[in-house]
Amino acid sequence: MEIKLTVLFKDSFWIGIFEEKSDDNYSICKYLFGSEPKDYEIYDIVSREFYNLNFSRNMKDTKKSSNASKKISPKRLQRLIKNEI
Repeated sequence: MEIKLTVLFKDSFWIGIFEEKSDDNYSICKYLFGSEPKDYEIYDIVSREFYNLNFSRNMKDTKKSSNASKKISPKRLQRLIKNEI
C-alpha cells in the first residue's frame, strides 16, 4: 500500500489530500486543517486519524495500466483531483 499526502492553501483554507494506492485500487480523501499545519500535527493526523478518514470508493488505478511513462502536468492533476472530490 502506498499513501501520499498533499497539503495546499486554497481560498483561505489549508487542505490535505490523502491518496491511497494498493494493487490496482486508488482512493482519495480530503482533510480540512484549521490553521497552517505543523509537521508534528500532520504526523499526529496520519498516525491517529488515518483509519477514521472517509476515502472515496475504490477506483481502478489507470496510471499503471495505460501510459505509465506519460507525465501529467501539476495543474491538470489538481483539476483531476478536484473533479474526483
